[in-house]
Amino acid sequence: MGNPLRFLPSCFTAGDRKSEISKGNEKQARIQHPAALPEEICRQFSLTEIQAATNNFHPKSLIGKYGFGKVYKGIVDGGNLAAIKRFSPLTALGPDECRTEVQLLCQLRHEHLVSLLGFCNDKDGMILVCKFMRNGALLHHLYGSDYNPLPWKRRLKICIGAARGLHYLHTGVKHAVIHCDVNSGNILLNDKWVSKLSDFTLSKVRSQPSYSSTSKALKKIDSRLVGTASYVDPKHNKGCELSEKCDVYSFGVVLFEVLCARPVVDPTLDEDEKFLVHWVRRCIGEGTIYNIIDPYLMGRIAPGCFKIFVDIAYRCTSEKGDTRPDVGEVELMLELALEMQEKADSELVNAATNSFHRKSLLAEAFFGKVFKGIVDDGNFVAVKRINLDSGREALDEFQNEVQMLCQLRHQHLVSLIGYCNDKDEKILIYEFMENGSLRDHLYGCNYDPLPWKQRLEICIGAARGLHYLHTGAKHAVIHRDVNSTNILLDDKWVSKLSNFGLSKMRSQPSYSSTSKPLKRIDSRVAGTVGYMDPEYGIGGGLSEKCDVYSFGVVLFEVLCARKVIDGRLDNHEANLATWVHRCIGEGTIYNIIDPHLKGRIAPECFTIFVDIAYCCINLMGDRRPDMGEVTLMLELAMEMQEKADSQMRDHDPHGECKYGKVAFCIPVSDHD
Repeated sequence: MGNPLRFLPSCFTAGDRKSEISKGNEKQARIQHPAALPEEICRQFSLTEIQAATNNFHPKSLIGKYGFGKVYKGIVDGGNLAAIKRFSPLTALGPDECRTEVQLLCQLRHEHLVSLLGFCNDKDGMILVCKFMRNGALLHHLYGSDYNPLPWKRRLKICIGAARGLHYLHTGVKHAVIHCDVNSGNILLNDKWVSKLSDFTLSKVRSQPSYSSTSKALKKIDSRLVGTASYVDPKHNKGCELSEKCDVYSFGVVLFEVLCARPVVDPTLDEDEKFLVHWVRRCIGEGTIYNIIDPYLMGRIAPGCFKIFVDIAYRCTSEKGDTRPDVGEVELMLELALEMQEKADSELVNAATNSFHRKSLLAEAFFGKVFKGIVDDGNFVAVKRINLDSGREALDEFQNEVQMLCQLRHQHLVSLIGYCNDKDEKILIYEFMENGSLRDHLYGCNYDPLPWKQRLEICIGAARGLHYLHTGAKHAVIHRDVNSTNILLDDKWVSKLSNFGLSKMRSQPSYSSTSKPLKRIDSRVAGTVGYMDPEYGIGGGLSEKCDVYSFGVVLFEVLCARKVIDGRLDNHEANLATWVHRCIGEGTIYNIIDPHLKGRIAPECFTIFVDIAYCCINLMGDRRPDMGEVTLMLELAMEMQEKADSQMRDHDPHGECKYGKVAFCIPVSDHD
């Protein structure tokens, strides 16, 4: 099944696994039948409040159109994001179905069910106000969008969460609730990728209790045909009665959808492949199921995990309802599949690092140790083993790093191959960066000095990576710890940003049709001394411009090849950024650059480089450029260097490109 370490998927873990429902620890909730709206137990919004929240249902607030009506993104109660679901009076759903969802969501409380904040009983149609799920529907992360593929363990966690929510509906309340429309579009994901079941408009409540001292099956419910066609239990489709096993069938379809990352019905395919469940069950019978899974997952799923997952999904989609497992068993088997995956991950990490032998150690710090590992195909990896005794902060950074790198893909960001999140072991697996950190090649090591153009290329690559974080991802990411140690170099000297443990993701999109700066993020101060934006350090708030300042410090570090804080120097020289400000103001910046670079930088290139670096470290954040401008100016500096070198070689083909001293002076008032 390919390189075994490739099935170490990168995935954010939302929290410790627990199944309170399956252990019987959750109190039985009392579900009333939806005869009237529950004003006494659920907040009722006025239409005026809803209009204010959605800017009077403005098209810019619209986030989805569906058969029942429209969903808007709004702000309620002074800042809480909400999904506002407005039923259309023209929908086929009657008032009873609308009331059903309100009634159920007012009374059901579970971490894997979407939370209802309130409702509005408007004469033109019912309106529901639910907690906003930032990562949208599972469906959109599987196919039909430009999202990065979900790692396998994240998919497993999502499935386990949805199974827990469904198990609660079937057994955790006094009267069982049958969802009747389980599908990947109705499994929503919050900002921590916790899955939550939604859309209860078609749900049915049993008249008899959901729990029993006997193991006999509960009596079925007579009901009209409901659900999304391609997920509906075929027995129910043929007129058979409704039961919990109908939800189990639908959930099995979702499991195969998660595994194969394709629509459950695809009319563009041949007839024998058009319907996912039929095609998968046929392939399982022929022993070819592995050939049709999501290509991204190939080599990333442990064999034991794969077998358990496919087996339980196959049983869920059995045509005979009484042979299907109940959702409690489904939940347990999915948890077992996750355990098998994590066990295999841990074993592979041990094998790759020779059980963390001292000879494999690359670096050691407060958070833990980094080892060099090798996998069976000969490729090297970097294995970061977290020190569990280093406190909660290290664990938070571990979770944050996994969360960020699960969602980010760029040639100038280090790739997270996978991770291990066992109770007693927290490990991150990265691509191995052969040439180490940029810092190592500037000072403190015995490496040969980097040529100027190579330094420029490294800076341009890092700038592109940072620009992607700020504008290229769905939600802007602020790195918060840009420094030369966190810029790594691969075997081809391509630079990649690393270490996202302190990074912050914005709640709003990173792109905008306007040029206005995004609102700052309040956060505790974090970063590396010497690189940290002084405005941020004194409580100025966190924004992308903090990263720009740090990157400007790196640019001068590259130019001068010295530490950003050097306690051996006089006070006025100890801090690189402060010293640079002074030298530029005095016109003496050329005197403090790396001696190896003197005479090797074209004047036009030098002027552009110093100017953009100086703009980056402006003490006022709103006067700093964005990373897009920084990238463009560095690319222009490279063009000027190459043009000057070419002209120099034309003049003297065999001579070395040597340039004179550059006079550079920017009045302090121009930038400060």
